[in-house]
Order: sequence, then structure tokens, then C-alpha cells
Amino acid sequence: MQLAQVHVIFKLPEYLGTYPHLLAYIEWFTALQHWDPMSSLCIVSHSTQNHCHNVSMISIDHIVQPCHLQA
Repeated sequence: MQLAQVHVIFKLPEYLGTYPHLLAYIEWFTALQHWDPMSSLCIVSHSTQNHCHNVSMISIDHIVQPCHLQA
């Protein structure tokens, strides 16, 4: 499972064709690898590619469950 932050959920305009699900513009985070010993929470950071945040557009049916991201 990968962590991502949903920035916007949208529907494609009709002139681009039909798609069975809504889409989400998301920003990916790093894998769950490090834990904070004080809070027992996982430490993640923005996933980057060529020094830019790694983003995607995915179908909302690929979103499994919500999670709380804290700065």
C-alpha cells in the first residue's frame, strides 16, 4: 500500500470521452519505513522525482482507505 494526499476529485469533461469513475489528483508519499519512538507514528515525506513532488491522476476506485497525515 502507498500513501498519497488527495488534492482534488474531478470528472473529465464530456468532450474528452467517458470514464466510469471519478478521478483524483494525488501527491505520493514515501513508503512506511521509519517510526517515531515518542509517538509510535510512522514518519513519511513527500515522494519526489527529479526534485519535484511525485503526483498522479488515478481513478477513485483505487483509493483503499483514508489516513491522517500530520505535519
